[in-house]
Amino acid sequence: MRTPTALPRSLRRALAALLDERASESGVSLIEVVISALLVAVIVVGTLSGFDTAGRAVGDQRQRNQATLLASQDQERLRGMNVTELGRYGSNTYALNESGGEYKTGEQGTKYTVESKARFVSAAKEAFSCETESSADYIQTSSQVTWPALGSGASKREAVSQSSIVPVPSSNSLLVNVVNQLNEPIEGATVKVTGKTSGGKYEQLTPESGCVIFGALADTEVTIVAAKSGWINQELETEPSQEAQLSTTSLVKKEFALASGGSLKAEFESNGVTSGVQGDTVYIAHTSTPEKVVGTAGTYVSSLTASPLYPFQTPGTPPGESRYTVFAGECSSSDPVKVNTALKDPIVQINPGSVTTAKLEVPQIKTEVWEGSSSTAKGAADSKAEVKLTDACGTSRVMKTSSGLLERPYQPYGKTKLCASQTIGSSKYKYSTEFTVTAKTGYTVPAIYMSASANKITSGGC
Repeated sequence: MRTPTALPRSLRRALAALLDERASESGVSLIEVVISALLVAVIVVGTLSGFDTAGRAVGDQRQRNQATLLASQDQERLRGMNVTELGRYGSNTYALNESGGEYKTGEQGTKYTVESKARFVSAAKEAFSCETESSADYIQTSSQVTWPALGSGASKREAVSQSSIVPVPSSNSLLVNVVNQLNEPIEGATVKVTGKTSGGKYEQLTPESGCVIFGALADTEVTIVAAKSGWINQELETEPSQEAQLSTTSLVKKEFALASGGSLKAEFESNGVTSGVQGDTVYIAHTSTPEKVVGTAGTYVSSLTASPLYPFQTPGTPPGESRYTVFAGECSSSDPVKVNTALKDPIVQINPGSVTTAKLEVPQIKTEVWEGSSSTAKGAADSKAEVKLTDACGTSRVMKTSSGLLERPYQPYGKTKLCASQTIGSSKYKYSTEFTVTAKTGYTVPAIYMSASANKITSGGC
C-alpha cells in the first residue's frame, strides 16, 4: 500500500486562514447579539421609568387638587363663623380622607392633615398686631393641608395653603405676649382670658411669635392666665395671672415671662469633708423671686434637691443679679457672709430643664459632754444627755449625745443656743450656752460636766 502524500505547505496555510476567518465572524455575531439585547433593555427601562414618572406626576397632581379643595372647604367653614367665634378659635388640626370625611385609623387611601388658624392682624402695617401698637382691625384665617407624599425634612415639598381676611368691628381687644428668660418668644403656651362680667372664656395657643390677640371681647375687665406644662414664672407659679382693663380705641398689651424650670442639688460638706456629712435645710435666694427653703429641720440627708427654680438668664444682667445665693439653713441670718465677711456664698446659675449641683458648708459643732462634775471628776462620756440646738433663725433641733458627742454635729452658720439636760440618779441637770459659728472649722464647745453643782435644777429643763 502507498502512504498518503502530505498536503503541500501552501495549501495548509490557506485552509488555516479560512478557518480563522470563520471563527472571527462567529465572535462578531455574538457581540452584536449582546449589544442589541442591552439596547433593547435600556429602551424598555427608560420607557417604563417614563410611564412611572408620569403616573406619579398624575397622582401627585390629583392629591394636590384634592388638598386644594379641602383647603377651600376649610376656608368656607371659617368664613361661616362670626367674629366672636373666630376670636376664640385660635388654631385647630384635624385629619380627612380622600372624600373629605373624617379619617379613621387604619383607613385605606391618602390621609390629609388640615391645620386651620384664625388670628388678628393690623391694617396699619398689614402685619400681625404683635408687631404694632395699633388695634386689631382684621382676623386672618388660614388653612394649610399636608399629606404623606409631600415628604419631610429638607426635601419636603410645599403644602397647599389658603387664607382670607375678616373685618373686625370696633371692640375690646387684648394682646398677650409670652417670652422666656432670654426675652425670646415662646411657642405652644396656653393663654386663657376670662371676662369678669360675662364670665366668657377665651383660649389660644401661642404661635412661633409667642403672641396672641383676642378681639371682639364682650368685657372691659378680664383675667389673663398664661401657662406651659412644666414651665414657671419668676414667682415660681405654674399658672401666673394678670388683670387687664380693655379699651375699644387701643390694643391693650400684657406680657408673661415663663421658663422651663431648672433644679438645684445641694450636697453638704464640712471643711473639705463629705463622707458622713449631713444637713437638713437649704435656703435659696434671688433678688427677683421669693426666697425658698427646702428640707425639714431635724431630718438629715447628704443632699437636697430644689425644683423647679426659674433660670434667670436675662441678657446683659450682671452675674449677681441672674444667679442664686444658696446656703445651709432656713433664713438669711444663717448666711455665712453675714457672720464672717471672709467667707463666700455659693453663687449658682440655674439652667432651664437641667440640674445644677452646689456644695454647701455645714460647720461642725464639737462637744465633750461628761456625766461627772469637773475636769478632775469627769465620769463617763455622756451618751444619755438630750441637747437642743436653736439656730439664728429660731429653729430648734433636738438630739442625743453619743460618747459625749452630738449625734448631729453639722449645723448652719450663725448664732446658736445650746441647751443640754439630763437626769442622773434622782437629780436633774441643765447646761446652757450661746455662741456664733463663723468658720469652716466649726466651733468647739468648752467641756460640759453635767453633774456639776451649777447645773443642778429642781424643775424644768431645755
